[in-house]
Amino acid sequence: MHLNITLALDLYRIADKYLLKDLKILCERFLISQINSSNVFELANEADALDAINLRKNIVVFMKQNWAEINKEQAFNSLPKSVIVDLLELAQFK
Repeated sequence: MHLNITLALDLYRIADKYLLKDLKILCERFLISQINSSNVFELANEADALDAINLRKNIVVFMKQNWAEINKEQAFNSLPKSVIVDLLELAQFK
């Protein structure tokens, strides 16, 4: 079986439901490794819905590092408030 983002998100949900901490960590690490410009908005929404804090933090760092490209996307306007707040805090303190 080949792990992809959809499967990792499904596994994360299952791990969260059944309190499988190690599996959650593995899924989150995989998702972090897959962040790119084409999926960052989808992953931001998923991270918010799943309350995946490490994933959300890494998404925010990616967005900050790729700001010139990211802020032009129309999907930027539909980011969860928690991601926007994290992004603003990161920009303020760094």
